[in-house]
Amino acid sequence: MKLSHPLSIKLLFWLITLFIITSCSFTGDASSDAPATQVYNLSPIPLLPTSAVQPSETSTVAGFESPPAPAEILYVKTETDNVNLRSNPGRLFDVIRVMLRGSRMEYLGALPNGQWLKVRTGEGVIGWVLTELVEANFEPIYPYAVPDNVLLITGTVLDANNNPITGVGISISKDEQSDNTLTVEDGIYYLYVPATLSGNWSLKQETISCNSNIMNENCKCIVEGCGVFEPTEYLLRLPLSLTLYDFKMK
Repeated sequence: MKLSHPLSIKLLFWLITLFIITSCSFTGDASSDAPATQVYNLSPIPLLPTSAVQPSETSTVAGFESPPAPAEILYVKTETDNVNLRSNPGRLFDVIRVMLRGSRMEYLGALPNGQWLKVRTGEGVIGWVLTELVEANFEPIYPYAVPDNVLLITGTVLDANNNPITGVGISISKDEQSDNTLTVEDGIYYLYVPATLSGNWSLKQETISCNSNIMNENCKCIVEGCGVFEPTEYLLRLPLSLTLYDFKMK
């Protein structure tokens, strides 16, 4: 898909910076991790070619200037039972702790897309938790936190006029293992998965949030062809090379 020049530059900066690969293990336990809504069934297309991935040592966020960390220690608190604390920001990473309702954790930072928070438990364990499963008396946006030892899969979702669409759910799955995320500003999505993943995985658009910019206050789509995207699916053979996986509404 051909992107507008500023959007392409911004997204490529992200990829160069955040595409970090070494080694990591996973379990894929998904209890108390966020659900998606409004699912569309899609059909597959041919496999993409396989190529080696080069590791990167950088952990900064190009194109984003995070304000200085606050002088005071900030805390978030789980607002539901059995909240998974994971080794990295994604449902395919190990669950390292299961947190009870009301568990207080030190806030260390957030992904630039705001979906996952990096935290430290009272016993000193550092991990990642879904933002929507915790509460805070501040807005958990800064500083930005970038995960280590991960593979980033990213791209854009645009409408027929090349305008970005927010709130579109993109999933990656294989057998019983899966993760998903929503597009954010500029229609970009970010899926972090273990660098050790291999085999054939399905990447596709599955949901549209009621908070999407193409939905009205009654959660009805306001554009023609809503939910019909090209391609319908990417079949990825992991590990893979640095590539953008874009979707466009028909």
